[in-house]
Amino acid sequence: MISFGSILDHTFFYNTLSTYLWVSGIVLAGLIFKRFASKILSRLLFRLFKRFAGEVKSEKFVELLIAPTEWLVMLLTVYLAYSKLNLPFLNITILKKGISTVDDLIGTGFHVAIVISVTWMLYRMVDFLALVLMYRASLTESKTDDQLVPFVKDSLKVLVSIFTMFFIMGAIFHVNVAALVGGLGIGGLAIALAGKESLENLLGSITIFLDQPFVVGDLVKVGDLEGTVEKVGFRSTRIRTLEKSYVTLPNRELVNKPLDNLSLRTSRRVKFFLSIPYHTSTSR
Repeated sequence: MISFGSILDHTFFYNTLSTYLWVSGIVLAGLIFKRFASKILSRLLFRLFKRFAGEVKSEKFVELLIAPTEWLVMLLTVYLAYSKLNLPFLNITILKKGISTVDDLIGTGFHVAIVISVTWMLYRMVDFLALVLMYRASLTESKTDDQLVPFVKDSLKVLVSIFTMFFIMGAIFHVNVAALVGGLGIGGLAIALAGKESLENLLGSITIFLDQPFVVGDLVKVGDLEGTVEKVGFRSTRIRTLEKSYVTLPNRELVNKPLDNLSLRTSRRVKFFLSIPYHTSTSR
């Protein structure tokens, strides 16, 4: 007579049936509890921002982080389930050095995906930070801080992206980042030349914040373009024209072209052209 225990101990494709049940249970638990676990993790992380958040409630923070934390929870769940499996065919050598086996390739892919999901969470934290700063800026009469918030937000996201790239290269692919940065040489010069316009736009945005030729909400005229400034970003400025179209203008053009801030006019000259027939009498 075949017992239930012997059925569970039956080996199929290098693993027992009980192992497959454990793996299925882990994945199923992850699918069921991912939303609950992500909310708990988000609320724990909110404690880092609680004093700073002010009037911005935790629900907004949880709303921003729910998607990346769910993705992180599922990645960790799948990785845990995968580690329970015995798959010897994954140890087949595919490269002579570096990532030498299929198992190494899958493990590296998991690590990269986890780092990217954490980076996604950091992006959402930066978004929440921008929401708090925007709320505080709305309480002041000055509009300078209103246009500074998007610039800070974009700058932080760029720094997070650069740090993530170097972390993946150094911690996962074991690249000597310091030697790589130091040995860029001509390649670094080529990259700098390729990014010349981006650098000019960045310097243009800094010039706009320091010189303050306009603030968000001002009516400006740049060349043939006339409209209201809605956002000053890391690379460009968004202007809503009088025809209600949305124009993105590189910051370097705003700095290099004559800019007329129509909102700062002390008075407005209006021209009227009246046509009077020659036969009109003086009494009229």
